Amino acid sequence: MNILRKLFEKLESRIEEWIIRKIEKEIVEIKRLIKEKLTREFDELEKLPEGQEKNQQWEEVKKRWEEIDKRNEKIGEKLKKVKAAIERRKKEREEKMSEKNTEKMYRTLARVVKIEQSKQGRFLRMIVCGWSPDEEVRVSFDCLPVSLRELVCEGVRLVVQANLGAKSADELRFANFRLATKPDPNDGLA
Repeated sequence: MNILRKLFEKLESRIEEWIIRKIEKEIVEIKRLIKEKLTREFDELEKLPEGQEKNQQWEEVKKRWEEIDKRNEKIGEKLKKVKAAIERRKKEREEKMSEKNTEKMYRTLARVVKIEQSKQGRFLRMIVCGWSPDEEVRVSFDCLPVSLRELVCEGVRLVVQANLGAKSADELRFANFRLATKPDPNDGLA
């Protein structure tokens, strides 16, 4: 499988989970602060002497409490909508990865591991780095441009276009083969 795709999916999934956790924590903290404030107001009201002023303030605090409850319900509904939107996005992403990206061609490196001869013809065994750095892929030697056929041997690296979203080696397609430039030992990267 395509390692980059898996990493991207994990990263995107973790970001989505983090967003939901962050929103939930914020909601809990806001509710806690509001509850503390209203509790203080209730406590202050308890200290006031009985009378019309106390009753009016009591009614105001009750109204605010009810408004806050309504807001909390709305926030909960919005959080549900955010979660639903993230779930829809996950499904869309899975569909895109399974359909479109299995066909889209990307440039990648491939290393020739072995050249083999069989009854069906000559074949390259190569590792396509952008698809799976552990799995060898068998490709017909005839896919190579005629100008490259004599230059290709074991250990040679090629730059190729491949559909890196392919789920199996059988689904891989290749185009635009060319020799990769050899790394410069003096560039500080090798």
